[in-house]
Amino acid sequence: MKTYEFLKRNALLLLLAAAAGFSGGCNQTEIDMFPADESGIVSTDTQMGYLTDENAQREFVTVEVRERGGGSVSLYLRATKKSGTASEVSLVYAPEVLEAYNEQTGNSFEALPETAVGFSSGKFSLAAGSQQSGELTLDYALTTEQTVGATYVIPVRAEVVSGELKMKSEDAEYLIFLNVVENPGDCDKGEDAAKVFCVMETNDVNPLNLLSFTLDDSGKYLFDALVLFSDNIILDETTGTVHALVNDNIKYILRSILRLCRSVA
Repeated sequence: MKTYEFLKRNALLLLLAAAAGFSGGCNQTEIDMFPADESGIVSTDTQMGYLTDENAQREFVTVEVRERGGGSVSLYLRATKKSGTASEVSLVYAPEVLEAYNEQTGNSFEALPETAVGFSSGKFSLAAGSQQSGELTLDYALTTEQTVGATYVIPVRAEVVSGELKMKSEDAEYLIFLNVVENPGDCDKGEDAAKVFCVMETNDVNPLNLLSFTLDDSGKYLFDALVLFSDNIILDETTGTVHALVNDNIKYILRSILRLCRSVA
């Protein structure tokens, strides 16, 4: 306790001394405030464009795709400023973009064949006075030629067709990385097999843990169904009525499932 009081007292003295030195060593005449030199700043009226995904990710995006599955990625054209003129930009399959990336980074990613890629529309339309286009959906589908554990890339490039919009090469190029993962298993062990149910609370257990239990011989999931305790029966002593209360963990799970269903639909 004595050591603590000694350190606290000396620290306070040092702080007061430092404050006194700072206030006494500085005055207004020693600080000269001049306007910033803006001679090197050049303003521009040029509207510059760049590509992003739906989360405003630039240059590239990585998605997970199941073996022999497919999916889609939404891309957008964005601009640094508004313009009084509308612009139209096309999106094309560009394997040379991936070739340059591999050479620059020392990688050897393989491009997904152009035949496995489709565009809902080959062009972005940027309206006058807008800084973002509508989405352009890019669909893809894997075949037996793509293997689990590998990563394939869809390389694309944007090209201005009309309008005042300008795009630098690095902003016009986009890479979509597809990580191919194994298809999920199932729990179909046959019509005569016993059905295994798991009933659990979610307060301190993650329901996804059930996916870790599989049968050695078939690889099928052990559990056929998961039952979550979702409602707590609450008696309101004031009114004498009974209510069902859903806890926060169940709410989170249900909302996550709802978001997933909406994204797939």
